[in-house]
Amino acid sequence: MGTWGVGLFSDDTACDVRDDYRQAISEGLEPEAARDRVLERFAGTLSDPDEAPLVWLALAATAWKMGRLDDATRDRALNVIAQREGMERWEEAGLGEKRAAELAKLSDQLRSPQKPPVAARKKRGFTSTWDLGEIVGYRQETGMWLALHVVGHTKGEVGAFPIVNLLDWTSDTAPPTETDLAAARPILFPPEWDMSLPKQPELCLMLTRKQERSDTFARWGLHRPLLQVSEFTATDMSYVGAALFERDIVGRWRAGN
Repeated sequence: MGTWGVGLFSDDTACDVRDDYRQAISEGLEPEAARDRVLERFAGTLSDPDEAPLVWLALAATAWKMGRLDDATRDRALNVIAQREGMERWEEAGLGEKRAAELAKLSDQLRSPQKPPVAARKKRGFTSTWDLGEIVGYRQETGMWLALHVVGHTKGEVGAFPIVNLLDWTSDTAPPTETDLAAARPILFPPEWDMSLPKQPELCLMLTRKQERSDTFARWGLHRPLLQVSEFTATDMSYVGAALFERDIVGRWRAGN
């Protein structure tokens, strides 16, 4: 995820959380339901100690501004600030004091009375440009490549996000050969894995336009047939962020099979 300053929303993760919460409210969801949907969509991010604090801070700040902040979310965000969770990236860049000053302002804000609930304007939803059946590469921070098979797109006011299978293929060179691609199975996340991981092969990848166009993803011009064309519902898939693919999921899959 990209960070470009010390402000609360100078970060891709924080901006995505803010946009998703506003979208949920604009669709008529109650505050608790809107909060839960955001937390579900960022479940993979919440397992990352560097990224999880950004989710809680952005969620609390956005809910407060809209007059809908609940006590539990407020307290979790205040604890993030008090414990200096996720501060390493700013401290390493020599910006720790400036970031801490911004969070101190947020702490005072979250402790102050909220204004009455305000309406959220509907925003044009994100529409993925990835084609059905396309193989898209994901480059980890280590330089290792993963392969994602686009098996569908969501439909609704939030937008059309790609639904992907993570394939059993990794390499430090890309793209995969036709032989490798034909043999690569979709990875099914076993139920005995920790609760932060999804339990289906179908992953709704929550992206921004900026992320989809970044060099983290590569469009290789490769396609392979779908086993079946399905209309996916919310219960058929898990909502994840790109941070999930930084984990050694393929290695763990191979170790258990």
